[in-house]
Amino acid sequence: RLGRRLSRRLSLVTKMPNLLGARLRQEFGSRDSLRQGNLYRQPGKKLDITVIAPDKSQRNLTGESPQTVIQLLSELTIEFSIPSWPDVRLAGSQAEVDPDADVSLLEAEILIVEDKPSIILTGDRGRDLCNSWLSDERAHVSRLRSCVPLYGSPLTQLGVLGPQEFARLCQPIAALAETCHAATNKMKEIIDNWESGPSLSEVFSDKFWEQYEIYQKTYRSARQLLREKARTDDDFLELCKLRRGAAKFGLQDLLELPIHRLTQYEEYFQNYLSETQNEQIRDHEEL
Repeated sequence: RLGRRLSRRLSLVTKMPNLLGARLRQEFGSRDSLRQGNLYRQPGKKLDITVIAPDKSQRNLTGESPQTVIQLLSELTIEFSIPSWPDVRLAGSQAEVDPDADVSLLEAEILIVEDKPSIILTGDRGRDLCNSWLSDERAHVSRLRSCVPLYGSPLTQLGVLGPQEFARLCQPIAALAETCHAATNKMKEIIDNWESGPSLSEVFSDKFWEQYEIYQKTYRSARQLLREKARTDDDFLELCKLRRGAAKFGLQDLLELPIHRLTQYEEYFQNYLSETQNEQIRDHEEL
């Protein structure tokens, strides 16, 4: 059984989530299996869930399966007049939470709830597009950064991910996250000084594209490693499910995000050039 196979490994880990041992013994699987009435779901069992509200106050909410996270937080969103799904993250890893996840997956977790900042339209279409890109890119950076604390570090501590495997799976995405973060800082600076004349080539620099090129070269190796681990290492597979919990993105999902983001950049450039074609933008040709 998974719990017995991992008992020796778990004894070597000095800091573990409170309920890890119990969950491993229960051997519950993926989030989807919980939604479908998994044997280990306990309908009617009430859970006390700590939530950090948008005003930074601590709230203790009570939920029970099969309630979803969005249902759990419905009264809180009404209280703070949040019209749509807010920014909800797991406190430990800062991973984005799936609104449709079963609340049983939040056991021993702390949620951070924040209202998503609204994009203020200025009437300048080019500037508004840059503001929209900045909001999307910040979310992209946050997702990429969650890979190491949600999966990489815990799986390495548990001994199911070796140092070289960690380097193949997690280091490229961590490096890309910091490059994208630097791009958001530069874009914010350009937006704040828009009247001086935007130069988006400073955001999408050679270093920016080089980091994406490096990631694309390592992506195939990471995918291959992930397939091999899933096929040959049951401990790794089950712990990935366990670590995901109520998070929106699995490990494979996170690895694929940069590939999908490249197509979004292309769409952004096309929209930007189309909307500013009659303006004197100094880096139109380069873009």
